[in-house]
Amino acid sequence: TDVLWGTGDWKVIDQGKFSASGLTDVLIGSIRGHGISLPPVIINLICTCAFRIAWLSLLPVPDINVRYVYATWPLSWILLLVVLICYWLHLRRKGRIGVANL
Repeated sequence: TDVLWGTGDWKVIDQGKFSASGLTDVLIGSIRGHGISLPPVIINLICTCAFRIAWLSLLPVPDINVRYVYATWPLSWILLLVVLICYWLHLRRKGRIGVANL
């Protein structure tokens, strides 16, 4: 069974990966489209690279189970999505990002 999702089916993780990836791409594109380009890059680097390195450095070296290593990917995707949503909402409250009235 998988550590994070509780299933043995990798298709579940693939579905989540594509969903999270698509949503993060839309949020990053939305923020960059409003002329704010550096913060999404920094958020992406911290949530993917720095989080994964920190996660792996906290694991006990002689007893590392590969499942905990594999868990870094979905956890970093979820973290990135949550942080981007919070940042987008923060920018929207400050009036730096508008929502079109259709």
